[in-house]
Amino acid sequence: MTTSFRQAFKFDAAGYFDHELTVQVVDGQVLMPPSCSLDSPWGSGAQDEKKFYRFTGGRWVSEAKPNKAADLVDVVVSHESMTPHDIELRELIKKFAQEEGYREKRGQDLSWSIERIPEKTAEEKRAEAEQLARSKRDALLSESDYYLQPDYPSTPEGLNAVKAYRTALRDVPQQEGFPLSVEWPVKPAVLK
Repeated sequence: MTTSFRQAFKFDAAGYFDHELTVQVVDGQVLMPPSCSLDSPWGSGAQDEKKFYRFTGGRWVSEAKPNKAADLVDVVVSHESMTPHDIELRELIKKFAQEEGYREKRGQDLSWSIERIPEKTAEEKRAEAEQLARSKRDALLSESDYYLQPDYPSTPEGLNAVKAYRTALRDVPQQEGFPLSVEWPVKPAVLK
């Protein structure tokens, strides 16, 4: 009985290269575990780190790895899979989900994917602008609250200027261009 060893290449359930292993050859018969190939995924050359290798139709094919968020839209990766391919895809999803206009999405089954953030509608943009304008107005009103305290040393002119300023701030939502075009009242000198 003659025994030797050969290099083999394991692939996962989806056919993606998983790892290299050594298989035993006994009397010319290769003792091959399931989901393995004796053919190298990258042929006689070196492995290209920018590609995934997949065993399909009895041969290896290469696929370019995603290099931007748009490449991963509609790709769903199970959170349970621990194959090298899926681990790398989850890392790429986390990385590319940071690109402007995209976000990470987790499914009900905790799967990973990337989705394009939908453009805001005109109504949403207007509501957001209104909320920002009202927040700024409220902050400016709060900044002048101290001046109206009964024990604050103010002059009648200063008090009238602050009251007029606060009235103008309260009237900001009634401006014709509100919320997209707001003319903010000038802060009186006593508040600067």
